[in-house]
Amino acid sequence: MDLKPLQAGTPRPIPTVAARDIPALIESWRVGDILQATVIGRGERGSLLLNVQGALLEATRPPLLPFRAGERLPVQILAREPRLELRLLAPPTQAIDPARLQQALRETLPRQLPLPPLLANLALIQRQGENLPLPREVLPLLRDLWSSLASRESLNQPLRLAQALRASGPFLEAALAASLRGEGARPGTDLRGQLLRLAAALQRHLPTPPPAPTRLPASDYPALRNVPATPSPPRAPANPWAASGAATHLRHHDVVRGTPVAQPPASSSLATATLPETAVPDFLRQVEGAIARIHSHALHALHAQAEGRPLWAMELPIRHDGGVDLFDLRIEEETRQLDAPAHARRWSVRLAFELEGLGPVTAIISLQNEAVATRFWAEHADTARLFAHWLETLGSRLRQAGLNVGALECRCGPAPDDGGEPPPLLREEA
Repeated sequence: MDLKPLQAGTPRPIPTVAARDIPALIESWRVGDILQATVIGRGERGSLLLNVQGALLEATRPPLLPFRAGERLPVQILAREPRLELRLLAPPTQAIDPARLQQALRETLPRQLPLPPLLANLALIQRQGENLPLPREVLPLLRDLWSSLASRESLNQPLRLAQALRASGPFLEAALAASLRGEGARPGTDLRGQLLRLAAALQRHLPTPPPAPTRLPASDYPALRNVPATPSPPRAPANPWAASGAATHLRHHDVVRGTPVAQPPASSSLATATLPETAVPDFLRQVEGAIARIHSHALHALHAQAEGRPLWAMELPIRHDGGVDLFDLRIEEETRQLDAPAHARRWSVRLAFELEGLGPVTAIISLQNEAVATRFWAEHADTARLFAHWLETLGSRLRQAGLNVGALECRCGPAPDDGGEPPPLLREEA
């Protein structure tokens, strides 16, 4: 967390150290010191107000956790220059139970499905929803869902991009907790929240199964007394995509780690559907699979937070030309030594996408002390040459934004693995 003294005019709820004495107090702190901070409340833009040894400080980048006023938090000094940085040593609520987290991952993984088939159906519904075999009652929900997806043009503004990331689904619980504390509006445009409402509406329109046939005693049919029972047909797997291997990005290695994977656009299954009896269950399966997939990203981030590593994994759908492009990304702070200087703090964004005609592309952007390095890996040679042609333009734009441009390159081939290992979902004991 980056901290700074409260600005002039900010309400001060309790007596504090005088403003002129705060620099001397901060000067007395040493890197590695562990202090107790008391939560005062939230600032206007979601910042966290803390009382540290009588000094009121404002954390401009607090973790997405449900802090409550009056809670005492153990924090450790990471750096004092060029800005004060603290690390939260323990979450403000009950510690995460590793067993419960593993159980949640085991339950979520088999149910999750990739987003591209669902996004293709949403695009088709936007174009000809009235002609598709879906209940008229769910069409308003579908229109709201479509309009809430970020457009490519809107993401030219940094604030709009930040809003789109926050509404991508993994942060639904944090947004709901904030709204219950009166610290924000209800997350009506959150992707997972809208999918949950859509799933509830579709479930009300599932076709009624036929009544089970009445079983009569075997004595009423003497000729059938010695006939062996017919075995029941095998049940379809909960996740047919994973069973068929049609979606390699559903592997445990990818989903649990949250490693971004380029996902190509899919075809719309509703384009060939003619009967509501089959269209509604199939579409509901896609919606519920997408909910489980977004939930798996939230669980992955929770696992990282339990280990004290800031990490967020998400998939961002972006509307463009009547379709939807999907960007799979992960944001994390790379590990550094406790006694390293502040300028050694390093953040990275790993981004994967597959746009029409480009093939799979992965980008890794690293930021350290206002210096940015960007590397692309394109699996198609023509795409690699295209990206290389525009690297100088990208570098110019980054410098205009006030950044120092370091490495800037594009290579042909798949991106290197990040080297992380997934947490085990199964424990085998003799």
